[in-house]
Amino acid sequence: MRRNKRTITNLSWRDALRTLLGTNNLITIQADEEGIAHLAKGHKDGEYYLITTEPDGTKPEKVKISKNTALTMLSNFYKYKRREVTAAEKILDYIYEWENYDENVDAPETEIEMENYLMNLLYDEYEVYRTITFKEAELWTRDRGIVVEFKNGAVFQITIVQVE
Repeated sequence: MRRNKRTITNLSWRDALRTLLGTNNLITIQADEEGIAHLAKGHKDGEYYLITTEPDGTKPEKVKISKNTALTMLSNFYKYKRREVTAAEKILDYIYEWENYDENVDAPETEIEMENYLMNLLYDEYEVYRTITFKEAELWTRDRGIVVEFKNGAVFQITIVQVE
């Protein structure tokens, strides 16, 4: 029986991070003459695995690892295998933010605060050319919200309504 040849993931770092944290799908971080290695989330919260096999897919071994270890391995994959240093740094930034997450951090409490929060978040995380409020865009509406213009020319309006 002939097996298909495995290749390392071609997902962007952001998609790989979402896949690892939000699904049970495998992220292949090694596929060479030394063997095959995958990262995967388990079925329980906080459960992650490193799954390795021989190059031909035989002799599978599954080792439970921590979330930090899984994220560090994913970061190293992007840094050393894919040669995407910026992507690796962003994954490490996520680890730092997650470790220092404080549930008591001030969340936006008003529509104006939410506008500012979303504008900063979108600008920092995506290929955004410009974000402005509905008021700054002089839109004829009483609603609060933002206009997001991406570098590729796509423009979106996001309306913000606070629910009591």
